[in-house]
Amino acid sequence: MALSKMSAWDKHVKFLNDYKKSKEKGCKTDSMALREAYEFVSTGESTVGDAWGRKLAEAYCKRLYKEYALVDLSYYKNGKIGMRWRTESEVVSGKGQFQCATIKCPEKRSLITLEVPFRYIEHKQKKEALVKVRLCPQCNHKMQYHHQVKKNRSLGLEPPPDTFTTSEDTKNEQPIKEEEQSIKEEHIKEEEPEGPRRPEQTEQQPVTATASIKRPKIEPDDQNINEDVKKEAPPEIDREAERLAWAPKKDDDAEPQTDEFDDFLAEMFP
Repeated sequence: MALSKMSAWDKHVKFLNDYKKSKEKGCKTDSMALREAYEFVSTGESTVGDAWGRKLAEAYCKRLYKEYALVDLSYYKNGKIGMRWRTESEVVSGKGQFQCATIKCPEKRSLITLEVPFRYIEHKQKKEALVKVRLCPQCNHKMQYHHQVKKNRSLGLEPPPDTFTTSEDTKNEQPIKEEEQSIKEEHIKEEEPEGPRRPEQTEQQPVTATASIKRPKIEPDDQNINEDVKKEAPPEIDREAERLAWAPKKDDDAEPQTDEFDDFLAEMFP
């Protein structure tokens, strides 16, 4: 019986029965219905899922942008690559077109546009579609890694490296040991003295300004002088020079203090 011809009580009973049946079988959410009816390349003639799920899948596909796809290379060594279409926020940010299409790669330079045949299994059926992607050289190497492994294995060659290196990188790379050796040599050259130090560069002992040191002069031509005399004599301190150095300077222009008091008293008591 149609719902329009049912009374309020009959509708209530029907809804309760339907709820009990769905709870026993397992309730299906909108996301479950969408996954069941979704197709990577929609043809509009699918009969998978119920009518509600097909409507959800059709509405969801209309909100996707299918010019470029995004790639998941988490299991690229096993030959498993995932793809999906871009959403509106990703199109606005440039992800997949001006930025590498790999989900976790932020590279924006040297992008390569590829049109690859994407083979996948959907609803237990093998399907294939041509998908356009933009990848950086490193991610392009990862995408073709499994195919390159099979090719090298058939030719009896070693498997390709995990990472991709360009010719520019190899030119710019320098051996670390040579760099360290050159740095060490430069450091040693800076530490080495250029030659014997001059007498002016030798450090002198500080001498106080109050003391004048007198050293005996030894004539080099006099060969009759004893070796004991050639040794430096202990410094003799000029006491008079020391006293004058520490004495306060006299100001001849200054007037004596008594004259200042006399002038002050004269002005106060005329």
